[in-house]
Amino acid sequence: MTLGVAAAIGILGEGLARGHGGFSNVGDVALALAVAVCITVRRRSPVLSLAVTMGLLLLVLYLMHSTHTALAVAMLSAGTVAYQGRRRLSLVVGTALVPVVALAWRVAGGDGVGQEFFSYLVLLLAAVVGGDAVRSRRDAVAARAERELVAREAAARELFDGYRLQLARDLHDSVAHSLVAITTRAGVAAHLGRANGNPELLSALTDVKRVSADALHELRETLQMLRADGVSAPNRPRITSRQTLEGLVQPLGLAGLTVRLRCDPDTERAPSRVSNAGYRIVQESVTNVLRHADADTVSVSLAVEGGTLLIEVSNDGPPVGEPAAAALPRKGHGLLGMQERAHDVGGTVSAGPQLQGGWLVSARLPMSA
Repeated sequence: MTLGVAAAIGILGEGLARGHGGFSNVGDVALALAVAVCITVRRRSPVLSLAVTMGLLLLVLYLMHSTHTALAVAMLSAGTVAYQGRRRLSLVVGTALVPVVALAWRVAGGDGVGQEFFSYLVLLLAAVVGGDAVRSRRDAVAARAERELVAREAAARELFDGYRLQLARDLHDSVAHSLVAITTRAGVAAHLGRANGNPELLSALTDVKRVSADALHELRETLQMLRADGVSAPNRPRITSRQTLEGLVQPLGLAGLTVRLRCDPDTERAPSRVSNAGYRIVQESVTNVLRHADADTVSVSLAVEGGTLLIEVSNDGPPVGEPAAAALPRKGHGLLGMQERAHDVGGTVSAGPQLQGGWLVSARLPMSA
């Protein structure tokens, strides 16, 4: 509204100064007000406003010779079209302005095509170019802000998924490991209770085994909802030492298995991420032995060779070819979790039956991770 009022006053004032009409002429006032209205609504319909404004300015030039004000109003309208439109529309407007300026030059009484004509034309085209440049800058800033917003949202989702996966891993590695040990020990005790003919003890131990097995099943179903495939998560630091590993393989000894443990002192030099990954891989391997393997002896070996932490967990189950379905782990979160742990630190892990019998889990984790 302010620009419209200023345009109307400028047209009438310049016309009065040039001796062509002014504030006392009703027709001139009406014409100036019409230009003011076009300027006011230029943002709502910039193309239509520009077309009408240019027509009104031709009358202004013919009746009042308000050249400078008319040029300023035309620049404002043309720049608005370029600012609110597209690059193609700016080119069309710039091209169309050339004959319009030539006509306006003739209407204003210009003689021939001289420097003043080209000055007016350049100023109008500069308004179009300036409006288009500002629009391009605005669009670029908006696009960059949108990309940054998308990137922040993606980072937040990745962080959330990482923590969710970390929770799933820790629940599986810790709680499931303990539940498997409870179930195994309860099964052994139930067998002894059956042999001793104690029905009450047998019933209690059977209930413990059933409840722990049900809890383990429900836990795995819950972890399925928490798990997000392909998302890596941070590892909590742990120290891979003989003392921690002895505590880790203790359920094997309680279950009646012979445990052979080898842990080189150099393994304590492993970074926290690597030692934690190694701990979890061994933990899952031990859990699988308790759950699936028909074995008497389990060997756990940790060594450092050529800047790589080597982990091997094996058992002496039945040879390949003999019926021993229980010796092979079922597909579940455990093997997938070991692969994810190794991948997080740039390592590899493999698991499979051995020709001489049993099951072997082998992992190679770079110490430089």
